[in-house]
Amino acid sequence: MHASSMDSPRLSKLYASLKLAGKHGETGLHLQGRTNSIAISTDVSELRQRLAGTGETISCQYFGKSASGRKIYIYRLAAVA
Repeated sequence: MHASSMDSPRLSKLYASLKLAGKHGETGLHLQGRTNSIAISTDVSELRQRLAGTGETISCQYFGKSASGRKIYIYRLAAVA
């Protein structure tokens, strides 16, 4: 996969949204709304590649299901342990 530059407005918005969410993280749906992206998991994957070696990473945790049955995932920006 070829990752976009961190100068990409799309990845910059995603990074800023995750940083703002802090330790509580943000759902994929909320990140979609904040970044106007319809492929948030792909964007997260690209951002993970850009963050490699920086001491930061993005975790993804299953949170549950919505009332309509859709899976909910929480994304968090964290320091590499």
